[in-house]
Amino acid sequence: MKIKKILLSLLFALSLLLIACGENDAITISLSGDDSVKVNNTINLVAKASDNSTDFNWSSSDESIATVSNSGLVTGISVGNVTVTVSLKKDSSVKATKNIKVESDGEVSYDLKVSKNKVLLTVGESDTVVATVEPNTSLVWSSNDESIATVSDGKITALKAGSTIITVATSNNEAKAEISVVVKEKEVGYTAKDLMRDLTATKEQYTQADSVNILIETSEGTCEMIYNKSNDVYQEFKYSVTTNVSSNIYIKDGILYSNIESAKTKNTLSSSEALSIVKQYNASMFLEDVASYYDEDAFFVALTKKQETNEFVEFELTLADYLGELNVEGVDSVVVKATLDNGKITSVELIFTTKGVSSTVKVYYRGTEHQEISYPSDLDSYTE
Repeated sequence: MKIKKILLSLLFALSLLLIACGENDAITISLSGDDSVKVNNTINLVAKASDNSTDFNWSSSDESIATVSNSGLVTGISVGNVTVTVSLKKDSSVKATKNIKVESDGEVSYDLKVSKNKVLLTVGESDTVVATVEPNTSLVWSSNDESIATVSDGKITALKAGSTIITVATSNNEAKAEISVVVKEKEVGYTAKDLMRDLTATKEQYTQADSVNILIETSEGTCEMIYNKSNDVYQEFKYSVTTNVSSNIYIKDGILYSNIESAKTKNTLSSSEALSIVKQYNASMFLEDVASYYDEDAFFVALTKKQETNEFVEFELTLADYLGELNVEGVDSVVVKATLDNGKITSVELIFTTKGVSSTVKVYYRGTEHQEISYPSDLDSYTE
């Protein structure tokens, strides 16, 4: 008797389940309307449920391309493809979808920019490039050689040593940008990326410091800048250029002393003049030309390490791979040599060799602590 009751109960429960499943399976939604819409225009999609339900939820797979209202009104936002989904409010599992193509409403000129156009990676590393486009539209990323590097939404992952091109383009291919990617084997010791990091950090440290001591030495002569700054005014200052003749500018106790080719003059600085000198003569200006490549990805991408010791590291620029702004026309080789002390760069030398003749530019970073400046003993003899 108990067994019979259990079987009847199971049979009743099963019949209810079958009825419920049958009801859900029986309900369908048909979705009609155009398959495309132009940017800034609208189309109407019409949903019909087999059980005559009229309460629907609408959604767009990408609202940056197209939006949809609760009445099925689709508005084109930017060029691309999007999927519109409609479902029953009472049962979201009952739904229908429609692919919509959003087209240009006329001839559009896209402005596509990337955050960097050259990337250096070692095997296993990743880096992300940010792309922006005006007017807004969907973007497609691709790699010319996915065995070397792959890309997903701008994230580039290095797989093996080599070089490839990453391309980002609008979905209609009317605008595109290319990123040159160089992948190197994992290096031992101090790498080109380490050099880029340390040179960038050194430049930032010296351009932001209130006290600076830098010497630039070239094949033609030397140039020195030393200062202590307070409240955006130089309390002590020395700017010296030595070639075949020597020229010096000093600031001490609010007075500017100038010794240009032995012509010695002095001038009491007004407040505006004191501020102006800081804007014109500073570490940023001083390093502008000799350190321009510090922020250039292309320079470090093309570097190959030559040697490394406890005191210095030396890299050679592979000229055939270099696509930067440094003038290497007619040059046979370029070497960069950095001297380090406890992990900090104390000097960096750029050596150009052409037909066996070398020319150098060497920057000595001599400190950002308070500087002691040796002034000439005859400042009082300078004339107004």
